[in-house]
Amino acid sequence: MGLATSLQYGTRYTFFSWDLILGNYELWRLFTGFFFERLTLALVINLYFFNQTSTQLECDVYTNRKADYVFFYIFTMAGVSLLSYYRPEFSLSGGLFMAAVYLWSRFFPWVTVNLFFGIRISGIYLPWAFLVLDFLQTNTIPLPHVYGIIVAHLFYYLTVESAGQSGRPLLTTPAVLRRFFGGAAARAARTATVHAEPNRRDTATTAEAHPWGRGHSLGS
Repeated sequence: MGLATSLQYGTRYTFFSWDLILGNYELWRLFTGFFFERLTLALVINLYFFNQTSTQLECDVYTNRKADYVFFYIFTMAGVSLLSYYRPEFSLSGGLFMAAVYLWSRFFPWVTVNLFFGIRISGIYLPWAFLVLDFLQTNTIPLPHVYGIIVAHLFYYLTVESAGQSGRPLLTTPAVLRRFFGGAAARAARTATVHAEPNRRDTATTAEAHPWGRGHSLGS
């Protein structure tokens, strides 16, 4: 859809607008608004990191829990949409991207990430690194990116941290999604990874967490 947006093909029917959603009942914009974006180098980079982080979330964190994984994206899209009500945004794709990156960073905080020009950071700092890059490029921080972090943090707290504190998550995947997608009952996912011991910061390499390929490093 990024290419279609760049070519101005059908964009009048796809951008996000609460006025059109509520006034004209164009409900599809609640979905298409997350895929409305101009085709730029920044979009290509975002898609690359989104693919890597979301793939590891699906394969390592939400293994055999497809319903929980789908629920995360539904929760994210609903939350980002609501947050954008008072500050209209035509594109919410950045919120979906940043939510996946933030959630990944909480499950894999010590994974080494290769950014640009040989810069290497721990996974926990990846969302904030993207915010800094956005600011350096545009002198502003896109609000959908901030919304994505807020919603993903809320989702993580309600489904993982709350389970670690009380034994039961405050938010569980709706039964209708479980019936449709299958999967085991909700549970806190890999909390041990999140609460890794501090002395493992320097020794927990990407190879330990997940083999991304030959380089064993996200973004390599």
